[in-house]
Amino acid sequence: MDMNSKLRRPFHARSRKGNIAVLGVFALVVCVGCAALAIDIGFMALNANRLQRSCDSAALAAASKLKFERKNFNINSSKDASGNYSYNTTGTVTVTDASKVSAATEAVFIAGQNGTTIASANVTYPSTYRVRVEATEANSMYFARIFGIGSACITRHATAEMTPVNGVTNAAPLGLTVNDYNLYGPSGTEAYKSFTLDLIVNQQDDFTQGDVIALSTDDTPSKSVSEFKNAMSGGVPKQLGTGDTVNSLNGTTSVQNAAYDGLAARLASGNTKFPIMVLPPKNQTNGTSYHVGTMAFVELISAKEGKTQGNNNSPTTVTLKFIPASQVDMSKFPYSLNTSATGPGSDIYVLRLVDDL
Repeated sequence: MDMNSKLRRPFHARSRKGNIAVLGVFALVVCVGCAALAIDIGFMALNANRLQRSCDSAALAAASKLKFERKNFNINSSKDASGNYSYNTTGTVTVTDASKVSAATEAVFIAGQNGTTIASANVTYPSTYRVRVEATEANSMYFARIFGIGSACITRHATAEMTPVNGVTNAAPLGLTVNDYNLYGPSGTEAYKSFTLDLIVNQQDDFTQGDVIALSTDDTPSKSVSEFKNAMSGGVPKQLGTGDTVNSLNGTTSVQNAAYDGLAARLASGNTKFPIMVLPPKNQTNGTSYHVGTMAFVELISAKEGKTQGNNNSPTTVTLKFIPASQVDMSKFPYSLNTSATGPGSDIYVLRLVDDL
């Protein structure tokens, strides 16, 4: 074969090594770029998760600082007594301005503890019981700088809710008056101080401030003493809450003794924190039916057994104090929530994160 024939080889027979080298370099650049972006995106995901956890913690901390003011809270005893009951609790619930300031301060502090900087303006209140925290951070890019991307912003938010419980399980079958609740409850002048109540005799004594009454929580006013005693020591195995109908039991000697035995069992076992029903006061001539105004947690301090000596009877007495739900293991008391701020709900609050999409 002569020289000219070699020079005139077909195009497909010529070497393509140079083309393959160019394609290889291009592919390498693309792979390196993708790997670089993947690393930067991975760092962004880690920072986004950290930022979300920071917002979650800040929102929960802020919501825990909220305090609520009940306006015109009342249990309408006249409606209850006349049987013209529709909804015997009235009033609205608002968040105090001072607690909003405390909530924002707490959110800023907790976020800072988790490496996130926010301002008070990032803490908002979408509804009466909710706090929303939002945070934005610039995430530095490393390999993406090759493509002119120096940083990217990440925004995350979380909403926490301090919601009042409407109904709760395992309450003691006892009721006390709204008068004692307003005095010794969370908003009272004697808030969280201990107080002593007398167990009254149904239809012989008026149900007034300073009294506690034995209750049947179903349609069995003549509930057996043993059932009442078991409920006293372990709680009523049904959910009770605002608006539920309960009936008073005769506070005779057997009920007085059963109440003491149940309370003594609680003291012996350490099961001293439980929900109790708050009822309107009632004259002894106005019947035995009540509607629950609200629920509250109490701690049992002591109990004293009543004595029967002829006509000289002394009732069983119980010393209690109201406590916030934060001092209670709520897993022992299944509950339902009241998310409306137009009804008073209760002073039992549950702290939780909620969706805010």
